[in-house]
Amino acid sequence: PPPAGAAAGDSLPSPAGRGAGGEGALLLHLLNYRLDKPVPEAKIRLRLPVGKKITRASLLTYPAESEVEIPFSQMGVTLKASLPAFQQYALLILE
Repeated sequence: PPPAGAAAGDSLPSPAGRGAGGEGALLLHLLNYRLDKPVPEAKIRLRLPVGKKITRASLLTYPAESEVEIPFSQMGVTLKASLPAFQQYALLILE
């Protein structure tokens, strides 16, 4: 199965990347292809690399251009989080 999944209607997450947000940060780019309506709140579950410990999660959004801390839980290699609604684009930063 793919390492990332989300239940966000017609919007699909792109593959997670690494780089911005600090050394070792994981990034998940979320795109809304239906610009006529925002992506609703979504629960996500990610499979992390073995040994990766997340200490902070935040979400950057566009066009709102805001950053919010995201509550999350991690058990082993599984991270669960609830993302707020967003309009066009969001970047989940896991540090």
